Amino acid sequence: DALIEYVGGNMRMVSEFFARRLPQVEAPVSEGTYLMWLDFRRTGMPHAEIVRRLTDCARVGLNNGLAFGAEGEGFVRMNTATSRALLSEALERIAAVF
Repeated sequence: DALIEYVGGNMRMVSEFFARRLPQVEAPVSEGTYLMWLDFRRTGMPHAEIVRRLTDCARVGLNNGLAFGAEGEGFVRMNTATSRALLSEALERIAAVF
């Protein structure tokens, strides 16, 4: 129960972070999983540039949405089952490059 509560708090933190700091990135809270789909399509950037910035500039490893099919273009998947400190650091790095 405590783990579910903690990870749920992490997902809310991610969703609220993007709403506040990068509103062009949609980050809806997932139900039944600790993985969140982040929608970068409203940034207007090509998918390859989104992935390049996340990987090379922010140095944050997320799952490339295209690995899940053509519908994943413009999306990345984030694992939120980690410490809040690590998650916060990753979010700040993402904000710095977008």
